[in-house]
Amino acid sequence: MIQAPLVWHALRTKPQREQMVADALKRFGIYAQVKTETRLRRRTKWDKERKLRTFVAAPGYCLIGTPDGIPVPWYQIFRIHMVSSVVSLNGQPARLDHGAVLDFLGHEGGRLPGYFRHFRTGREYQIGDEVIVTRGVLADHRMKVQDVQDGEAVFLMRLLGRDQEVRIPVDDCIKAA
Repeated sequence: MIQAPLVWHALRTKPQREQMVADALKRFGIYAQVKTETRLRRRTKWDKERKLRTFVAAPGYCLIGTPDGIPVPWYQIFRIHMVSSVVSLNGQPARLDHGAVLDFLGHEGGRLPGYFRHFRTGREYQIGDEVIVTRGVLADHRMKVQDVQDGEAVFLMRLLGRDQEVRIPVDDCIKAA
């Protein structure tokens, strides 16, 4: 998590090179971030099952943050051939609001954006349904839902010779096909 406020700028990148630019900038010691989101998508149009896939939420943009008072190393940034330009206003690089950038990036450890909870994906489940866990230590395990309490699905799992109650956030499970 970022402690002190940073001076944020947005870079334009070549198509589908956002993460490569961010990685190159990190090697220079510049804080660089690309906004991604996870969606349920089929790999090809012939696949029956949809899987969680990560996509860039702002294609063609990479956000960079530098500590206030330290000049931005524009020479190093533009030496990266995948950087097209910097978003500017009146010929000067536009400074972005620190709080707005953190809200946009959603520093929550890569979880789905909040608005995804309200979209119907066809993968909703109920008590008694078999689900697939999508995150964490139990990722890709199939389990039967025993109960749902306080935003967590409750499962019984056989561990060390006896049934143990396991709780997993509801957003981390999808109904098995």
